[in-house]
Amino acid sequence: MPPRLERRQADPRSSFLENLFVGGMVRGARSVPPESGVRFYVHEAIQDEGICLIFNLDWGGSRPLIGGEGVKKPDYLVLFIPCGKRWAALRTEGHDATWYCTLVELKGTKRKNLETGLDQLKAGCDRLRSEFAVLPEKIKIRWQGVLLCPENADVPREEIVRVTKSGFPVLPVQSQHAADLYPYVRGPLPTRVPKFSGSYRPRHQFRSLEKILMAEVRRVAAAQAPRVGLHLELVPAEGAVVLQMAGQQVKLSTSAASIRRILLRELAWMRGRLPATAPQGYRPSSCGSFKIHSSEGEQQETSAGI
Repeated sequence: MPPRLERRQADPRSSFLENLFVGGMVRGARSVPPESGVRFYVHEAIQDEGICLIFNLDWGGSRPLIGGEGVKKPDYLVLFIPCGKRWAALRTEGHDATWYCTLVELKGTKRKNLETGLDQLKAGCDRLRSEFAVLPEKIKIRWQGVLLCPENADVPREEIVRVTKSGFPVLPVQSQHAADLYPYVRGPLPTRVPKFSGSYRPRHQFRSLEKILMAEVRRVAAAQAPRVGLHLELVPAEGAVVLQMAGQQVKLSTSAASIRRILLRELAWMRGRLPATAPQGYRPSSCGSFKIHSSEGEQQETSAGI
């Protein structure tokens, strides 16, 4: 299935995060179309390590997600939430982030354009950092950037070092083919850049929780809800799920028993209580990072931030 890049305009009645989720998410794929002669994907091996979602940041026409004409912004955001063994491994290595947000800018070979791309990454980081500040404090985010360009590009390495030293790590990734960003988005940026063969064609496989998060949005929560954070009703095939992230609360609500079982199983895996592929009938007594509510009033209390 080819990636679907939504081309809606930002809704002024919705929060920034709601507009990002509704209009910016790349649904049905972990790859993006070519731009400036380069493109990228994320290898499906990441589905056994965490939740990975790609968002398009450069959209909206007359009502864009970020700013207007002339406002600097990167092309994409790759959100990775480490789970299971990957989460445990990162904690062992001393990394306490619960979300890894990698901004990606696609550029050609000219040095001036690459310098502009670096400015776009930094401006995007500053803007998104302020917008994501409304999320619960338990969500600890690491911001980083990838400047993707062809192998023969004139990379401004001195400027990249300067930006990295300012607290926003950026890595240039050069490839003549579709670049696999799996090594870069699954945690802190690596110190060594792997070579790309260009022979792999991504198969778009997703975990059950990712499919729920990629589902169509039927509505943003009622107008009386605060217009900060995230208040959405998702509509996967099995029923409906309400996702809320505001204040100190992270909550999923559903009236569908089948979806509730999926969520409990997935969230148990997220905090290492299950292997990446768990038995379908498994019903954990406790799990990772949401409060799961059902129509019968049952509630699954959890402790860690997603």
